[in-house]
Amino acid sequence: MKTHQGLKKRFRKTRPKKGEAKFAHQSKGRGSRHLKTKQSNKRKRRIRTIKKISQNKSMKRAFSAFK
Repeated sequence: MKTHQGLKKRFRKTRPKKGEAKFAHQSKGRGSRHLKTKQSNKRKRRIRTIKKISQNKSMKRAFSAFK
């Protein structure tokens, strides 16, 4: 069964890249902004966990990488 061309276009398999529109008529979206916040949140979380581990002796033994 051949899929309808319109449907094919509508359900694109790959996600649009950051700052790229999914279809020609759309604006470029705010993807890059969200990505930026996500990255900074990830960074903050990592710093927080490192701090927590460095204060806890038993944790420090478990995570020798953060000594």
